[in-house]
Amino acid sequence: MLKLVAQRLMWAVPSLFFVLLTVFGLTLYAPGDPVATYLALPPDYNLQSDYQARLYNQTARELGLDQPAFFFAVQPRYLPDTLHRIVPLAHRQWLKQLATASGQWRSIGTFYKAFKKVSLQIDTLSDKDVQTQARQLLIECTKTTDVAQLIAVVRQIPPAEGRPAMLNALHSAQSRPAIQQFLPNFVWHGTPNRFATYCGRVLIGQFGRSYADRRPVIDKITRSLPVSLALGLPVWILAFLLSIPWALRLARHQILTGRSPWLTILPVVQAIPVFIAATTLIAFLATPDFGLKIFPGGGLAPTRYGQSVWTQIFRSGAHFILPWFCLLYGSLSYLTYILSRQLLVSYNRPYAQTARAKGLSPAQVLRRHILPNALTIHITLLGQSLPHIVAGSLIIETIFNLPGMGLLSYTAVLHRDWPVVFGCLLIISAVTIAGTLLTDVLRYYFEPQSRS
Repeated sequence: MLKLVAQRLMWAVPSLFFVLLTVFGLTLYAPGDPVATYLALPPDYNLQSDYQARLYNQTARELGLDQPAFFFAVQPRYLPDTLHRIVPLAHRQWLKQLATASGQWRSIGTFYKAFKKVSLQIDTLSDKDVQTQARQLLIECTKTTDVAQLIAVVRQIPPAEGRPAMLNALHSAQSRPAIQQFLPNFVWHGTPNRFATYCGRVLIGQFGRSYADRRPVIDKITRSLPVSLALGLPVWILAFLLSIPWALRLARHQILTGRSPWLTILPVVQAIPVFIAATTLIAFLATPDFGLKIFPGGGLAPTRYGQSVWTQIFRSGAHFILPWFCLLYGSLSYLTYILSRQLLVSYNRPYAQTARAKGLSPAQVLRRHILPNALTIHITLLGQSLPHIVAGSLIIETIFNLPGMGLLSYTAVLHRDWPVVFGCLLIISAVTIAGTLLTDVLRYYFEPQSRS
């Protein structure tokens, strides 16, 4: 037993590392500027004041965006190994595109230094109209990735001390680069880097701060996770406990009479869309217009100051009755149908025929000999259901306004709150690995064949 657990834990470590690597890769390619999103800047933001620029740079350093992404990088030779230090991120991407188009980073780097010098000199101009025109031209520069077009834009900038240096650098960038500049180059960054920092924070439960309200992501998850557990865990426990005697009864009835209408009805019940059942129950059992406001229509009980989320959930028991029913009928129908079919298939196998030849009744054969083997499917489904319980039910949580993990993830995706999205993804992935381990352990106890 301990050997099995040790083997599974050894496989869990590289699996978790792969999950961390995948989620971190998604954070690198998530759309939008994380600093601009964190500071609630408009999509077409411009850092026109020194205060905005210092605030942006400080936030970028706090988020670790001035560090290399990984321990090493394989990149063309024309790109420098210090490109990660350039902020804002829009300027970093702009300079990368210019360097890719020209293959001359030395000239592009000189141009950018002169560009920043000119940006600082604009505020010293006495004519406000000239200042506005110069700012607009500098903004247009950051949107131009063709060197020839960029030269034309720079020539329109009012005379400044750094403008000749900008033009000289751009003319130099038009020269043909050496072919060696396009060969791949291995760059070792070491630590610190963003991936190492990210792994260290995840291991101590820090997933960053939400872009929406600046709250720690772990606080939002710990507030939503109990709601999803209270919604999904009782449903799955009831579904597993009720499906076993019901499946035994249906299989016995099918064996004795040769027909069982419920085996035809169960797939139909399972196919009923959950949103139709939820809206129908709300309309008839939670709406005063029909005179049957028996249950609350949604949400949780009002929160008192200093009250924990578990206390609020316990006070909201009536609020979960309709959501529980909406989740239970599909799960119970599915598990009962799967188990009853497995019992009927196994009833004609040699070991079951031997038990019947000894004079056992169909109920005794099903319960004593077939059910222990058929429970393997239930055990597998039990492990697979853990991620669904933790992830919550998006449709049910949305219809009944329950602040669980499903609604939290969906809202975070809509608002591009990527730290929350990736934090939820990490939690669900870790629970998936834990569910697989639990399945293997339970099968070791209930399935003798797996011990070999």
